Amino acid sequence: IQQTALRYPDKTAIQMKVGDQYQRYTYRQLIAAVASAARGLSEQGIVKGDRVALLSENRLEWVVAYLSVVSLGAVIVPMDAQLTDKEVAVLLKSSGAKAIGVSAACREKLPKGGDLPVISFDPGEGVSFPALLTAHPDATMPPPPSANDLAALLYTSGTTGDPKGVMLSHGNLASNALTLNKLDI
Repeated sequence: IQQTALRYPDKTAIQMKVGDQYQRYTYRQLIAAVASAARGLSEQGIVKGDRVALLSENRLEWVVAYLSVVSLGAVIVPMDAQLTDKEVAVLLKSSGAKAIGVSAACREKLPKGGDLPVISFDPGEGVSFPALLTAHPDATMPPPPSANDLAALLYTSGTTGDPKGVMLSHGNLASNALTLNKLDI
């Protein structure tokens, strides 16, 4: 994404429908938000190898949080917003998450009385993720992680038992993206 941002800084990277309008974010804006949030997460103690869960509906903050976490060399643990509170508790424990990014719509699914730091996508308790997006306007992207570094921990649905975590490296994800780029769809 950094290479694309260098080549096409003013092209649309993300567009989200908000109400009846589309909000567009250029690669320049996206990289600035990711770099700022990455520095903010680092100041919150997130380091390479830490696992950070995401529990939210689709939204810009989800995308920026994902990119910020993996840019630090930390491991993203995305969770389906439709999971039950019990399923969320199992995945948080199993993954060893050090923090969780969560929307107001999904906040009620977090374990009660837990001590897991919350990075809030909406006003509420915990660290304000929207504030992290602009807190460090001078931030630059961290050095890219190695292709062999763990990037994501994805959980299966658990239809035959408890969900299983699938570990994907940055190289795995890059290979998948390159393969999709070559397909004639």
